[in-house]
Amino acid sequence: MEMVTLTTAHETKRHQNANGSSVDVPADITIGNNVTIGDNVVFGSKVVIEDGCLLEDDIVIGDQVKIGHDTELASEVQIGDNSTIGDTVRIAHGTTIGSNTEIRGNNDIKLSVRIGKNTIIGRGTTIASYSKISDRVEIGNDVKIGEYVQIDDLVEVRRTTIIPNYWKIPGHYVVNPHPSRPDTEPPILIKM
Repeated sequence: MEMVTLTTAHETKRHQNANGSSVDVPADITIGNNVTIGDNVVFGSKVVIEDGCLLEDDIVIGDQVKIGHDTELASEVQIGDNSTIGDTVRIAHGTTIGSNTEIRGNNDIKLSVRIGKNTIIGRGTTIASYSKISDRVEIGNDVKIGEYVQIDDLVEVRRTTIIPNYWKIPGHYVVNPHPSRPDTEPPILIKM
């Protein structure tokens, strides 16, 4: 009979940080090479952290989260269960990401952004500080979202759209870049 070892939340392993320090992490997470993990980072089960990541202090990561290579999470970031953070993503201090959310690669998410559950953020997108994106939102590639923007549930933001500071987009809309002057004119909203 083969022996099976069950991993519990209490079993830990020692992780050697890229900077030479070390921290205890749950035994059931996978950590790539050259990863640095700060103090007071809380991990759910079956988390995967790929090569070259930096996780600062006081971060909470839910169950079955995957973090792509060369991604940086600043202090006090929270990531919900079953979410995926792509490669080379920068997430600033105090940002919260809901469960079942996908943040694709090469994104820059600024200070204290709130992203809801079941949401997709396309590649190359920038979300400025204090913006709030609700549940079930889909944001295309290369979108620029200004500060203090609020996007309600069930919104689709098409690729290359620029949303100015302080905009509020109600639920059930498609947001398109301005057809002739996307860099200088506000986007076009179409009711779903």
